[in-house]
Amino acid sequence: MEPGPRLGELGRPAPRRELRSAIGARYACVVTRRSLAFLVVLACRREERLPSVPEPEPERQSAPTQVSPEVRARALIDTLEHGDAGPLAALITSATTWDGVTATGGKAGNSTTRAEIEMAGAAPRDLVGEFRRIAFVWTERDYVYVLAEHASGDFVYMVRFDDTGHLGHLTFAPPYDLPASSGCSPGAMQSFDDGSIFTGPTMETPSTIAIVGTLGGLPDRHLPRDLAIELSCKGIGSILVPPPRPYTPRVGIRFVIAHASDRALVPSGVAAIFLEDTLPKPKRDSGRSVIDSSHIAPSVVEQVAARVRSTP
Repeated sequence: MEPGPRLGELGRPAPRRELRSAIGARYACVVTRRSLAFLVVLACRREERLPSVPEPEPERQSAPTQVSPEVRARALIDTLEHGDAGPLAALITSATTWDGVTATGGKAGNSTTRAEIEMAGAAPRDLVGEFRRIAFVWTERDYVYVLAEHASGDFVYMVRFDDTGHLGHLTFAPPYDLPASSGCSPGAMQSFDDGSIFTGPTMETPSTIAIVGTLGGLPDRHLPRDLAIELSCKGIGSILVPPPRPYTPRVGIRFVIAHASDRALVPSGVAAIFLEDTLPKPKRDSGRSVIDSSHIAPSVVEQVAARVRSTP
């Protein structure tokens, strides 16, 4: 067998050899060699390929659904109103507090048991009749408000959840026992032996007016208290004289505020403002408007405050 040409010999062209080989299972190629260098030319004929199998996509995991505090509170109160205290009672901790209004008056506690939750569910039926529906749910600061519509009135729950989702505090009361939208609170209050109540920004604030009677509200609606608190936030001290006690003149009182229906409680000769309309026009465009319409009308507060400033 003759030896092949040396790659280093100059001037002598190397014979061409064609080597056919298959690259992979799907190609046929021709390789050409020259003496000075290798020049590789691939003339590949691509044969028909089998269809590739796509890789499976990674399984998508859906994010856990988070329920908002308003949705939780609505569901819990709806269940409570239907007579099942279990779901709400299951959220009680040793730090859960409560307060509310029942048929026997206001109550509060620094510890909570299932019995208090059941009492909260029974209170609206005793005060405003059978449950109809949840009318409004909204949030103010740390509390979710749930306003429930009943056969003869409304009832409101204030629910606060703690950082772990448990029940931090529960308030239950008719709308007129909850704070109005002003968010005002008195600086000082003091009860006296005769049943009258001082309200003012400080204990040193002199009482300049007396608020007598119900101001046109029902006996269990605290319109006089509302007026006293709102005036306190304007720097005005007052004395509340609850019905049916008549007003007895006091030193330092400039004039008396009373509803026209309570004229008999104000002695003749005493300077007085007799009011006709003390409640704002009722609204049902939001739950907050339902609460506010159960309190003293803001226009009455401004009227009385203006009279105090103008009366020496």
